[in-house]
Amino acid sequence: MTLTTYRCRQCGCLNEVETGRAEIGEGTRSARNKKRLNLNELEIGKILFESEEPLHVRQAQAQLYTKGVKRKRRREEIPAGSWNYHDVQSILSVLAGAKIATMTKTKEFFDEHGYGAKPIPCYYMTSKQRTRFERILTRQGVMANRTPPS
Repeated sequence: MTLTTYRCRQCGCLNEVETGRAEIGEGTRSARNKKRLNLNELEIGKILFESEEPLHVRQAQAQLYTKGVKRKRRREEIPAGSWNYHDVQSILSVLAGAKIATMTKTKEFFDEHGYGAKPIPCYYMTSKQRTRFERILTRQGVMANRTPPS
């Protein structure tokens, strides 16, 4: 969690508030220990796998909608959820942290409009990552060089 400074609209004093946003890079670092990709991560990985050019988060989200892919939620037998921007962005960060996808270099900032990044990050797979992802797909999401859960 991070501390963010806000100015009170009524009195103008500064307040530090703990926000729900994770530290920059925290999700990417946690993905290094993943043993298995879930269905949502596999679906977004397939979008990157099939794409010839790097994709922004909105472009990946649009492809999920055009293909009719639904997001699987916990305890659902059949995927029926919709994809929002933050779901897609967090999964792309997980794929980048697991070294299945590559993200272009960006610089994050915070201004009066909130968090942002310049330039907007793009995600893509190199040929080595494509072959690794193909092997993960054949093992139904189990990552390479790791023992499958029993």
